[in-house]
Amino acid sequence: MYHEQRIPWWTGLLVVMTLAVAGGLVATIMEYSHLQQSATPEVLEQESAGYIIGILTCVVTETILFSCTIVFWKYFITVDGDMVRFGYSWWNVTCNVDQIEKVELDQARFSEFFGFGWRISMKNKRIGYIVNLGPSVGIQLKEGRAYLISCRDPEACIAAIQQSHL
Repeated sequence: MYHEQRIPWWTGLLVVMTLAVAGGLVATIMEYSHLQQSATPEVLEQESAGYIIGILTCVVTETILFSCTIVFWKYFITVDGDMVRFGYSWWNVTCNVDQIEKVELDQARFSEFFGFGWRISMKNKRIGYIVNLGPSVGIQLKEGRAYLISCRDPEACIAAIQQSHL
């Protein structure tokens, strides 16, 4: 059995960006409200479209950032019995150990995935669950799909998968 769970380091950046956009949204709404109370009808007519577009842009951005923060909040890997689960709280993979063709020690490289989170490699189309760069676990399924998962102790994770495979 192997279990690992953590909050990715970059989730803090998502939280900061979400709060910053929320602050900008509140400030824009307050300024627009003040404009509606104090401006002449001509000025209000000229300025309203810009404020409404700005508010809508902030709302869409806030929704996307908040959703990403929730989806990617927790990262986990669990090898328990004949099941392997890995990924993020709301975006993860579950497979039976019998579906695994090959499991090996590999490396998560920025040059392959160009970032962190849920990524698709441009080199070989494998799917990466990348929380940090460095030693990782490569999983090849019999159906052809391939994954690379970040792991604190990749050797222990591989051993747990291989032991479950027996």
